[in-house]
Amino acid sequence: METAVISTNLNETPVTFWVDLKEITKLYDKTHSSGVVVMLQHWLGSESESKHEYYFLKEFLNMKMEQTLLPFHSSIYSITICYDDPYVLKRTLHSSIERTKSKLARRENIESEQISLLITDILESSYTNMANFANIMGSLQETFLDAMGLNFYELFINNKKLTS
Repeated sequence: METAVISTNLNETPVTFWVDLKEITKLYDKTHSSGVVVMLQHWLGSESESKHEYYFLKEFLNMKMEQTLLPFHSSIYSITICYDDPYVLKRTLHSSIERTKSKLARRENIESEQISLLITDILESSYTNMANFANIMGSLQETFLDAMGLNFYELFINNKKLTS
């Protein structure tokens, strides 16, 4: 399944804006699980901009896609679902970890990053079963956070959804 997101600036000055993915969320939430990987590619960008970026579906649908367009310019992003490819899954996990580390270094909100979404889901769904909660959080620490050189405190203070 492939989807195109097209944006056009019809103003005489440059415009910076956020792409609202709510309508795409309705489509993808019904047809795919949150662990599916999507590949994002900018079709009209320079060669360096047209590289493939990989996101977990939930991570992609929760991110704020900021764009700046020059007067009378357009952008086209293709969103492609990637199925059952261990290489793509590993690359996506690595990209997600690097994005999280980069945002943490800049003290930016990380609520749309995969590790943060996993923690939020666990807190929202496992709060009544303490043993299950502890097992999952321990697994996240061993699997993700230790590899990233992070701890839960850093993730919590940089996740606006958890601190509000």
